[in-house]
Amino acid sequence: MICDLNTTNTRVLVSNVEGLSVMSGRSISRDGNRIVYSARTGLNETQIFLFDLSENEPRQLTQLGSRSSDVNLNPTISGDGKRIAFATRRKVTNTSDGSAELYLLDLPTGSIQQITNSPPSATGE
Repeated sequence: MICDLNTTNTRVLVSNVEGLSVMSGRSISRDGNRIVYSARTGLNETQIFLFDLSENEPRQLTQLGSRSSDVNLNPTISGDGKRIAFATRRKVTNTSDGSAELYLLDLPTGSIQQITNSPPSATGE
């Protein structure tokens, strides 16, 4: 749900979303128009979604494969709403060795860049 603080009107943005998770850090762009979250889309499969108030509907941003042991994606959005960082053990850009890695998704270009190169023993913490 979203609440307009000027009018105190609330509305449901998405409903019946299994495993919906919003990061405790920045999940909303500075202007309040973009909200990033993760949700379960299948067995052992969680994806990142963006709700853009100007488009008025959610958009799935990732197509990550399934993995029985993963870390929380914890997607976070930049202040300008153009970049999203997240963590995963799944293959994103290169072959995965199972370590928890951080990635940066650039929304204007759709490109994803691996930011870290962690050892397989790395955890999401």
